[in-house]
Amino acid sequence: MGWNGDVLRGALAAKKKGIDIGFTVTQDTGEYWTDNWTIAAAAKNPVAAHKWINYVLQPKVAGREWDYVGYTVPVQGAKGYVSPEIGKNPMVDIPSSTLDKYESQIVTPRISELTAKYYTKFKA
Repeated sequence: MGWNGDVLRGALAAKKKGIDIGFTVTQDTGEYWTDNWTIAAAAKNPVAAHKWINYVLQPKVAGREWDYVGYTVPVQGAKGYVSPEIGKNPMVDIPSSTLDKYESQIVTPRISELTAKYYTKFKA
């Protein structure tokens, strides 16, 4: 199990050594993960934080980030700055018809507790 950007980077590196790594996305329902940027209320420099976020939301910058990390970024126009090897790769370019069946996890105190519990067991 892995995240598509990480698996993609591993698959591209393995391919250079003649090793093929596959990636399967279930066609049934599932969960997708999203990262978020937040600025803490007590941040020492929220103006700089906003400027940084505005910078990385520029299509050219977002496209370079997408190309580097292998994760799709939801910035309109960014795909024009992504190499075809990354942007058109089925590990990254998952069709909307598939993702429409997925949902984001709702984080509740109970889910947070379970996540911490099992992550701690996994690390041990």
